Amino acid sequence: MLNLTLRNEQVDDIESIFNITQQAFEHAAHTDHTEHFIVNALREANQLSI
Repeated sequence: MLNLTLRNEQVDDIESIFNITQQAFEHAAHTDHTEHFIVNALREANQLSI
């Protein structure tokens, strides 16, 4: 069984989330590869839920 811990995002998480999002879409077709910037914009607008 997978053991998960849910918690609020911490400042130290931001770079990792940016990198993971960028890598997740790196080889995806039908994208302009800006998803990691979209995540940051949502965070700055206080509209991000992860």
